[in-house]
Amino acid sequence: MATNFMAAYRMRILRLFINDNLESSINWSLINNDNNIEKGSSTWGELAMFENVQLEVYLNAHCCSILKTDVKGISTKRLTEELVLGMLEESIADDIEEIKPIILRIEDETAYIAIFSRAFYDNLMTKLDNMSKSIRFIQSFAYSTAFTEDNWTLFISEEQRFVRTSKYEYFSLDNKDPIPTLLKDMLLEHTPQSLSIYTNNPDILKIITEEFNVPCNIATELTFGVLNWNFYNQKSTHFKIKLDEKTKTNLNKSYKLARIFAIILISLWTINIIRIGINNIKSGSQIKANLQAIQPITTINKNTLQNVENKIQSMRHERGIYDSADAIPMFSNFLEIVSTAGTNSIIQLNYEHKALEIVLNNNFDITQFSSYQNILATKNINAVIESYKTYLSDIKKSGNNNDKDNQPDNQAQRLDDAAWVITLQPSLMLETRGKN
Repeated sequence: MATNFMAAYRMRILRLFINDNLESSINWSLINNDNNIEKGSSTWGELAMFENVQLEVYLNAHCCSILKTDVKGISTKRLTEELVLGMLEESIADDIEEIKPIILRIEDETAYIAIFSRAFYDNLMTKLDNMSKSIRFIQSFAYSTAFTEDNWTLFISEEQRFVRTSKYEYFSLDNKDPIPTLLKDMLLEHTPQSLSIYTNNPDILKIITEEFNVPCNIATELTFGVLNWNFYNQKSTHFKIKLDEKTKTNLNKSYKLARIFAIILISLWTINIIRIGINNIKSGSQIKANLQAIQPITTINKNTLQNVENKIQSMRHERGIYDSADAIPMFSNFLEIVSTAGTNSIIQLNYEHKALEIVLNNNFDITQFSSYQNILATKNINAVIESYKTYLSDIKKSGNNNDKDNQPDNQAQRLDDAAWVITLQPSLMLETRGKN
């Protein structure tokens, strides 16, 4: 049974375009149902007044530098901030104490590192936290430009100038000449198959085509709302903390107060458990009374069991008793934890046999799914991801293995833009698809 819950959770998107001066006004645009309904320039305080919005933050290309390094033989757990700074110490002109690295490991031997000024990054995080808004992602504006493999993208405007050479790597161009010196050196060293140029100066296109013999084309379209590399949801690193005696004393006092509060919470929890037990007893009595009129039968098929289960669940809901197998609590937890999922990636929801299936398109980034999976597990929710092609194959096999009377009610209809299927189930009632 396909169910669409998206309308209840749809929020507006507030896109912020931030340069390296965080004290200046912030350009923004407000998006509702994929339509740009308003835009302007405001202070941080004015931006905090927006209600019912999620933030997408796009940083000027000059806000950070992108470096690529070989991490062959280094496990992901050992790839800490301190280790990366040590590896890049000779490549970085600034004091390593003053920079903030953001690590993206894309394969076993290669990692990309975004290098920020630590003061800038900490200040940015503070200002965003003070807004008290949900953040979908923070990434470079450079990733909004068009890009294809073996081709480069050049962006030249009054606000920023950069050349993008891969999905994750780009280089800032500080020179104000029509053809910056760094770009000339790069084109002399390597010739891309073509160059897409964002500019209002047509002379640049002519110069590059004639001087470097590189096919060029003018680009105008920018793609927003699609995550490429999130500078916000990064794994934590370990820091050594030294405490003085006064701090230790204050921590001990806080610990004692925490124990008192814990005892109070445990007492309230016990009372709540007793109340739930009483409600369950009342529900059991009502179930027995309602089932007295049922005629005895010698055989029970799956449809009968499902009808009984549905009736019991309906009676529990009438008393306000819900469990984590319901679709809405599971979907609410999913949206809260998986911040990168939204209207631009979720295309269909299916809920049956106590399992919620979320069908997504290619806009959904699966690189951080293992982290989301671990967080969902703390909510007693088991999350499994599979390709849409595998999902359809499993549905077909399940249909072939069942009797005609027990075929699934919702034979999946193929969705052309579907790419992934995430299945959510309560951890204590794990079931395979198609079973009760």
